Amino acid sequence: MTKKEFQSKYDLTKNPLDNYEKFLKIKNSLISLGIVVQDFNIDIKDFNKWRNKFYKLDNLYNSMDDVHIQKCLEHYISYKLLDFKNTDIFMDIAASGSNFANELYYNNYVKQTYLLDLAYKNGINGIKIGANAGNTKLPDEFVNKIGLHCAFECFEGTSDISTIKEISRILKPKGKFVITPLYLDETYYNCTSELCNQDLIKFDEKALKIYRDDKYKVPFSRHYSSKSFYERIYLNTPSSLKKKIVFIDNVPELMKYYKNQRIYNYFVFVGEKID
Repeated sequence: MTKKEFQSKYDLTKNPLDNYEKFLKIKNSLISLGIVVQDFNIDIKDFNKWRNKFYKLDNLYNSMDDVHIQKCLEHYISYKLLDFKNTDIFMDIAASGSNFANELYYNNYVKQTYLLDLAYKNGINGIKIGANAGNTKLPDEFVNKIGLHCAFECFEGTSDISTIKEISRILKPKGKFVITPLYLDETYYNCTSELCNQDLIKFDEKALKIYRDDKYKVPFSRHYSSKSFYERIYLNTPSSLKKKIVFIDNVPELMKYYKNQRIYNYFVFVGEKID
């Protein structure tokens, strides 16, 4: 019988400050594979000003204990990297109960917003779209900005690959997408909770299967190694998308500034559709 492996042994995000050197090694491994990696420094003063502007979003995550700042940071990063214009049509994929898209719309950062999630009623219902991110059934070139916040890692089976292909299809020329955080680790693994029915979950054949040893009942999450990300996602990204990894290079500084907060948003997957 195979010995069970547990998340605390493998998950670098559980102790992101002490594992900084390991994240740097992953960054260098990505570069060695020919992946474009760009450093990005979070301006703390600017981030705090943004939190004041998006205070409803900040308040939403205020109850999330040690990941309050992490959750805000995910949206701040997409806000900065997507470079919104008031003519943009933005879609938040796997939006669930997030009010990020609404904040963008009501504050005139964008022209129109859509929220897509499997939990919504099937089809387009106002601004809510009930659909699989890898098969939205939306028209070609439907939006020009797309964000995924702490969701991509939960896409089971080949839906991570199909989502990237679908993003390419529904983006307008010069449109951009951001996936944040991108969970990269030393080991390629799928993580699951023993409280979930394992027969209903689509695990990756080549990934190590590990189990959560915390309180969260999450059926599936995927952490790529640099090699598995390259083979599974980077090589399968359509040529219509110019893509890169953004590395947040001052996470340790952020963690020292925001006491008792766990910040692990080291990697971001970013792309722009070519004309």
